[in-house]
Amino acid sequence: MCLTSDEIREMYFENIRRENRMEIKPSETNQDYGTGAVRGSNAGTGEAHLLPFQAIIRIVRGGFCDITRAPLGGITKLAVLYEAAKTKYPGRNWEKGVPLARYVDSAFRHLRKHIRGDQDEPHLVQFCWNLVGLLQTHLWIVSGDLPVSLGVDLPRVKLVDSDMAIFVLPQRSTEEHLDLAFNALGEYVNGVGIEHLVYACGNALVALENL
Repeated sequence: MCLTSDEIREMYFENIRRENRMEIKPSETNQDYGTGAVRGSNAGTGEAHLLPFQAIIRIVRGGFCDITRAPLGGITKLAVLYEAAKTKYPGRNWEKGVPLARYVDSAFRHLRKHIRGDQDEPHLVQFCWNLVGLLQTHLWIVSGDLPVSLGVDLPRVKLVDSDMAIFVLPQRSTEEHLDLAFNALGEYVNGVGIEHLVYACGNALVALENL
């Protein structure tokens, strides 16, 4: 059956009307900010404002071209970890400066435990957290916001920035993405370039989204 131009036009506008109907879901608990403003509690949904956005944007642009292709589910899980970590550490504790080698050590340990099937912690999320923290700390060292001494235990790492991009292909399996992330981390540690760390972060976040 062929539709008339009027019928097609009406279907088009009906779709627009449907997409723009917004339902605000009620929250079981509200949060009072002490200013008179009240919002529904966002506890457990993640605190995106704690994400290191310079690193996240670099991962999005350097690994996926733009935000519509990026693993937003993986980034959201990362934001949830930032929220949960506040029960153990101050919210921006790591921003004061952690040695690059410490991130590499922790990333490897959590990846090994994830592959082994350990369930005591969310090891894949923490693997991603360490990679992203490593990237952001590298960028802060380059900009002079953190001391070069934080990189002393990784003497082959070139503490410079790069605009080179290696795009992530998200059609692979979770295992393949983790393998690519691990290999790219090794390339970074061996001094090949920061673009390999960006690639490692991108693959790890895709694996996390697929979990």
